[in-house]
Amino acid sequence: MRKRNAKKWVIIGCRSCRFFLLALICLAAVILTITTPPAQAADTDATVAALEKLEAKIKNHMTAEQIELGGPIVNSVDMVLVPIPAGEFLMGSPETEEGRWDRETQHKVQITKPFYLSATEVTQAQYQQVMGNNRSSSKGATKPVERVNWNDAIEFCRKLSKKEGVEYRLPTEAEWEYACRAGSAAAYSFGNDVSELGKYAWHSSNSTHPVGELKPNAWGLFDMHGNI
Repeated sequence: MRKRNAKKWVIIGCRSCRFFLLALICLAAVILTITTPPAQAADTDATVAALEKLEAKIKNHMTAEQIELGGPIVNSVDMVLVPIPAGEFLMGSPETEEGRWDRETQHKVQITKPFYLSATEVTQAQYQQVMGNNRSSSKGATKPVERVNWNDAIEFCRKLSKKEGVEYRLPTEAEWEYACRAGSAAAYSFGNDVSELGKYAWHSSNSTHPVGELKPNAWGLFDMHGNI
């Protein structure tokens, strides 16, 4: 979701911040430094059509500031990467917010450079292409990969970096929350009305769902509030 010494920083990955930070059951975001856009795969017509549909949905939600940065970018394993502008936000929840963790202290954080973030979770098909395996319990090529631990996520970054000749890494907690909020200071990226949650997140079943089917946040990122 940047430029530094003529390089762009890109992030890829999965979407429930607390869920990821605690369990890493779904593979979460990764930052990439690139001097040129990643190589694109030679896709089937069906894959190309699906990617074009996803890109169109993303572009409809991108702000003018994002469009000025460029993108979306599609890499060699069909990850769609969305530009995220630099900025400032209040990290954490206010004391009055329901469900707030006791250890949270709301504080201002500055994201000094723009970066790219994957529009969706890392899918099982993408993970299989890079890692050569898929241990997910709820199988599906376009479902998010799960049953992935921290070491697996680091190895995924390492192998994808080697495959593309650019550097991928996991994002910081601040980078992730900044992208999830997408400019919002409310309890959710879409506001405080919890009755709207079902339009943006899967949250009431015991199985994952294909990525990118619900509404994205204001920066074109999908499933940021959950996919289970």
